[in-house]
Amino acid sequence: GTVFDAGSGVDTVLVNGEPALVLDDGRFTAWVDLKEGVTLVQVVATDEDGNEATDTRAVLQGTFVPAETPVENAAAARVNDQTLAAIGDIAAEVITGTDLGAAIQPFNPMLDKGFSCLNVQLSVDDVQKSMVVIDLVPTWGGISVSADVYDLAVPMTADFEAVCIDGSAGVELTASRFHMEGTMLLSVDANDRLAADIQMAQAFFEDFNLDVGVIPGSVIELFYADIDDLVAGMLIGQISEKVPAMIEQQFGGFGIEKSVTLYGMDVDFAVKPVSVDFTPQGGTVVLDSRIEVKGEAVVSGPGYLSTPASLPLMPSSEAPGDGFRLALADDVLNQALSAFWAAGVFEQSFAAGADSDVGLAALVDRVDLTMPFPPTVAAQAIGAAASVTAGDLRLDVIRIDPATGEEQVVTALALSAEIDPR
Repeated sequence: GTVFDAGSGVDTVLVNGEPALVLDDGRFTAWVDLKEGVTLVQVVATDEDGNEATDTRAVLQGTFVPAETPVENAAAARVNDQTLAAIGDIAAEVITGTDLGAAIQPFNPMLDKGFSCLNVQLSVDDVQKSMVVIDLVPTWGGISVSADVYDLAVPMTADFEAVCIDGSAGVELTASRFHMEGTMLLSVDANDRLAADIQMAQAFFEDFNLDVGVIPGSVIELFYADIDDLVAGMLIGQISEKVPAMIEQQFGGFGIEKSVTLYGMDVDFAVKPVSVDFTPQGGTVVLDSRIEVKGEAVVSGPGYLSTPASLPLMPSSEAPGDGFRLALADDVLNQALSAFWAAGVFEQSFAAGADSDVGLAALVDRVDLTMPFPPTVAAQAIGAAASVTAGDLRLDVIRIDPATGEEQVVTALALSAEIDPR
């Protein structure tokens, strides 16, 4: 840069607090370390009388990718046992209120066994219960599922043939408790959605009883050894269908693609899960994202500042009440800010005439806000502030000479701000 003083002469020039080399003709040089994103360069010149003049400029540097490029490892969503316990309670309420008897009618007869003149078809009429309890607990590789169905009663109809004579009678299975446990595994399917599936399910009945009524013994022998496993398999099937569906529904927001209108512009927003991992401390879903603004007002720009990271980090400890956490990569915000910058959101002009709302009509005619490049976000260490920098944000306060029509620009400034995400 160049510095001069017509009075006492230049004493010192500091660039970001460090002395610059000043030549006799007023030119000065200094080395400034540039960070990823916007680096503010502040020059403070002091003359021999102690007067100061300050000028701040911004330099944007880094790796830029096309605006429409998805952000990899854009976010990490974490759920712990508190979140899963709440989902388990919701699933239990849903199953308690579900007519399981009606749900399994399409699968009747539950058993069809025998041969000519000695056979039986067993069909479920209803499934009665008082309460269902579902416990979901994070574990290695998935979610441990424990389900209890209390005061179970399963009335059935047995249509049979014994010694070539047809017959029909009622059968009822009862138990004070049906218990099932298994492991729910989660993965990302071919449609970029989270898929859940219960595997290795095991079950047992407490206080099991089977009332077979008046059915010939030869017919009872056809189903007695199998009926507990058949009813258990039916209940496991219903729980294994509804509980994973509840998990998929609750986590469904992790895979979305939408177009919305914002400030008169079309904004495409997409998020998709790429991996899911569970430990006894909780589960982490890693997401990719993309934000793109479309329309005639969008201009070609440098793209967005990309600082790829393996994974957005968050504290490993779980504080009380922290059932859900979300960590965002700074690239997500940089893509959004770059997209809106390209659409002209940061280019604004405010008339200051008699009918304007600016309130400066007596002093100025117009206020223009311009930004030569998009704001950038730089993430800091966990728990620290994230800096948001808008370099060379220019605010032009314009007065128009009524005689010549000449515009006079009053000022320009550069702005740096920090926000604390805690």
